[in-house]
Amino acid sequence: MEADELRRVIPHWDIGEVSSIQELRRGSSKAPKVVIESASGAFLLKRLAHARTKPDRIAFQHRLHLALQATGFPIPELIGLKQHAGTLLELEGFSYELCRYIEGRRFDGQPHDARSSGSRLAGFHDLALRHLHDAPPGAGFHERPDVARAAKELHQTRPELSESSCTELARLLESSCTASQQNWDDLPCTVVHGDWHPGNLLFGTLGVCAVLDMETVRAEPRVAELANALLQFTMPISQDVAIAPRRTDTPSMELKQAMLSGYGLVAREPLKSAEINVLPHVMVEALAVEAVIALHRKGRFGRWTGPEFLDFVCHRGVWITDHADDIRRLVPSA
Repeated sequence: MEADELRRVIPHWDIGEVSSIQELRRGSSKAPKVVIESASGAFLLKRLAHARTKPDRIAFQHRLHLALQATGFPIPELIGLKQHAGTLLELEGFSYELCRYIEGRRFDGQPHDARSSGSRLAGFHDLALRHLHDAPPGAGFHERPDVARAAKELHQTRPELSESSCTELARLLESSCTASQQNWDDLPCTVVHGDWHPGNLLFGTLGVCAVLDMETVRAEPRVAELANALLQFTMPISQDVAIAPRRTDTPSMELKQAMLSGYGLVAREPLKSAEINVLPHVMVEALAVEAVIALHRKGRFGRWTGPEFLDFVCHRGVWITDHADDIRRLVPSA
């Protein structure tokens, strides 16, 4: 955000005299952020990404945010505008929101953080369930025809990628979709966060202290988000990873167990047998979808080259499939 833009935007909130503004280089570059220090404290100003600023979706997102905030759920305080009761500023074709800035550390890769993440995810799902009737439609990663087509065309699009590995990735995606689709419509739904990964959580001494970025909330089976969270918090696929892990590294069952135990401890309704059965299949699907989208669009994933990431993903997908029963046994009994 440019200086002139900030001078026009910031006065719409009553935060007192501003002493400093610092760009925050985190998350999507399509949604720039700055940290503002003022007489009223520290705040995070965010310009929302254009693709995610549909009025009905943003209105629901802010209603849910305020509802969670009222319960004491660890989410940054959303600041109301000075001139009216709303929390979203629409100005010159852009949308902005302002929250209290929360200090916290990143996920440390240890079981206590994974358990806290699982507990907070269950809490989010239970609290958001009462807003299910009001949630706008939204597509997650499950059974996306565009991704299925991209998987089959991946080697033609990116000839530098191994044809056999591309074929394996497409096979993993198709088989996991087929297996998870059988009972999909009967799985318990809620409003999911939509992007529950280590980059969107901050941690303190007692666990999760802030859940960030609510822009992809939507109605979806809760097991879809749980499966993707298990993947994100227990397998190093983050774009922030400086060095790609070796394909032979063994994924952590301890972290999976910690996250599942945290979820089971808090969830009002224990995971049903249909959810437990589908869990590993949805993990493979989430992994394959993330890989296909990144490789098809950019030919790489963050700092990873395309070939090393593709090799890693295929190895991990096969590992999950081979250890599906072991993963299911980690789910706490009711």
